Amino acid sequence: MNQKNIVRILIALVLAAGLYFGFRYFTKPQTAVGTKTVTLIFIDTEGNQIDKKTVKSNAELLSELLLELKSSDFEVTLSGSASDPYGRSIETLGDYTTEDWAVGPWWVYDSDNNKECLEAGYCTGVDFLPIHDGDIFTFTFTDSFE
Repeated sequence: MNQKNIVRILIALVLAAGLYFGFRYFTKPQTAVGTKTVTLIFIDTEGNQIDKKTVKSNAELLSELLLELKSSDFEVTLSGSASDPYGRSIETLGDYTTEDWAVGPWWVYDSDNNKECLEAGYCTGVDFLPIHDGDIFTFTFTDSFE
């Protein structure tokens, strides 16, 4: 390869990297800074409320809040990588764990008052979902999407 081709390739790589990181910067969720009070409701496969937690936190994303809940009496496990296109999945909350990802049951969640969930019509991945003061999230352990 001659020197001009190497320079062109390097310029293209630098431009591609700049576009990638610029896109990531400008599309990251706008988070709320400061202490927030968030309510988390947990529902089992039978539709029964198994737990409800109202927590104060400085977490900015739902994944951060969930990991703050992890303690000796409340297990939280997220699987995958936060850098995956959809972020991590909830594997365990409390005593309920997804044993088989092919058949479930799985943890799903929704909110009737989170701004981003309402605007999109669904809640995004836990690693991308900003939380706000007063948010209420319902986590359901289910093997169906009816």
